[in-house]
Amino acid sequence: MTTLHDIHDHSIDVENRVIYLQSFNDAGEDCGVDHRVANVFLKNIHHLGRNTAKSDKKIVIEMNIVGGEWSAGMAIYDAIVACPWHVTINTHAQAESMSSIILQAANHRVINKHAYFMCHYGSAFHDGTVPDMIASANWNKVVTEQMCAIYRDRMIKSKWAIDKYGTPTERQVRMFLNKKLKDGDWYLFGDEIANYGFADEVFA
Repeated sequence: MTTLHDIHDHSIDVENRVIYLQSFNDAGEDCGVDHRVANVFLKNIHHLGRNTAKSDKKIVIEMNIVGGEWSAGMAIYDAIVACPWHVTINTHAQAESMSSIILQAANHRVINKHAYFMCHYGSAFHDGTVPDMIASANWNKVVTEQMCAIYRDRMIKSKWAIDKYGTPTERQVRMFLNKKLKDGDWYLFGDEIANYGFADEVFA
């Protein structure tokens, strides 16, 4: 039986198959997606995956977290994609930066009425020798393309893409997305989040 301790200290409700995806609170600072969040999440989703006694194989993720580290976020993203059960993410407050990518991994993506969505090119910091900085810049190019591909895969099937292009191509969507991201942070609200294909449902 799930206890309040399980929910608050371990971010999991086993009985109802719910995982709470939230950041650690460091002296009042929201640190977002980091290795700690990823490690707890991986343990929880694997635990629910092994809990095969229940006939209902659905998992719900209650997500209230800002952006954060690429590698930690992609560990969460990949775990959701690989999950054999149907995964719903309920988005609270925001899906921004890394959490906007994590949202795209779910089978069903729900965003609350007053939550917002934001995607952008992530920040990059280079240090060390010139070869080190070149290698780091090349790595950032790779992960940026991975990020854009995740967004494009959702956008190409969206109402917006069909209304705009009829039968949208990957190139058309890629050019539009690149232009939006080059203009800076791209914020979306309410029904327009679903219209662009970044959510399946806006919960009023």
